[in-house]
Amino acid sequence: MKKVSLVAVAVFALSSCTKDYTCTCTVEVLGVSSSSSVDYEGLSKSEAEDVEDLCTISSDCTWTEQ
Repeated sequence: MKKVSLVAVAVFALSSCTKDYTCTCTVEVLGVSSSSSVDYEGLSKSEAEDVEDLCTISSDCTWTEQ
């Protein structure tokens, strides 16, 4: 029974991990390129997926895990 409890705790701990991400967008206007980044800290997997969808709507933006 202890092994089952230990495995359940490990699975829960791994599934609730949060990570940090960055959305970086590059814009070119009149031949001048400019980048802007926004950091997102402590996102769960589902939160990260939602924000990634918003970030990558534009083809000029990239989503990276830190």
